[in-house]
Amino acid sequence: MSRITLLDGGMGQELVKRAPEGPTALWSARVMMDHPEIVEAVHLEYIRAGARVITLNTYSATRDRLEQAGFGERFEELQRRACELAQRARDRGGVEVTIAGCLPPLKWSYQPELASDPDEIAPVYAEIAALQAPHVDLFLCETMSSSGQGLGAVRGALEGGGGKPVWVAWTVADGASGLLRSGETVAQANAAL
Repeated sequence: MSRITLLDGGMGQELVKRAPEGPTALWSARVMMDHPEIVEAVHLEYIRAGARVITLNTYSATRDRLEQAGFGERFEELQRRACELAQRARDRGGVEVTIAGCLPPLKWSYQPELASDPDEIAPVYAEIAALQAPHVDLFLCETMSSSGQGLGAVRGALEGGGGKPVWVAWTVADGASGLLRSGETVAQANAAL
């Protein structure tokens, strides 16, 4: 029989639902700034619900998004805070849990046309991976909508991640096409990696 591993659920939407203020452009990073206890609580609830992989809450804590909102100087602080909150939730959960570093789409999600060349974005991802590497067990390149975006994230994870495993999660177009948002098949995107 195959081994099944449950991952956590959507962090961003859950945080927006629980935060007392409405959503902002910084989304989950803003909740981490103002209400870090909510982030830890969501991680812990996912663990108690059976998740054995939790992902850092850094999806919107990238340097470019923070700079756009006037918080660029908090980039490293928020990367560290996300690591600390996940580790505390894991310790409180009392079960073996893998912590996944988060390498999200740069700029905006679900818009492959905004993704830069893999050679341009790999160093950006390497910087993120280097900050997270001492605190995570693997890296999750998540919500990748094109092979180029995924390739840049994987290269960055390999460069800055200290040899830790790298996973890629693709996002497919709405509807039943089964294609990535870029129009590529999952097989084409996997082959590009």
